[in-house]
Amino acid sequence: MEEKRYINRLLSTSKKFDIERLDRLTFYDTHVAFEGTPKKHSTDRTKVILLTDPFSQHNIFYEFPINAIEHIEELGTISSEDGKSAAKLRLWIKKGALGIKYEPFII
Repeated sequence: MEEKRYINRLLSTSKKFDIERLDRLTFYDTHVAFEGTPKKHSTDRTKVILLTDPFSQHNIFYEFPINAIEHIEELGTISSEDGKSAAKLRLWIKKGALGIKYEPFII
C-alpha cells in the first residue's frame, strides 16, 4: 500500500504537461524515456529507484534524482506468476541529468 502512495506522490509532482504530436520531435531531442516500477530510495528522499523487471532474480535498475523527471506516464500493472502485482511507469528524464544504472554480473 505504501508503494501505491509513493507512485501517486510521484505522479502528482510530475509537471503533467500534454505532449502534442508536433512537439514530440523536440521532446525526444531533450529527454530520454525509461520504463519500470518505481521504488523509494532507501536513504535519499530526493531520488527514485526504477526497477526494469520487479519480479526477476537478476534485476537491473536505475537511480534518478526526482527533479530530473519531467513527465510520468502510467503504463498499467504487471503481475507475477504467484499473484504479486506492480505498477509500471514511463519516466521522461532530462538529457544531461545524472543517473546510475545497477546491473548484476557474475565474475
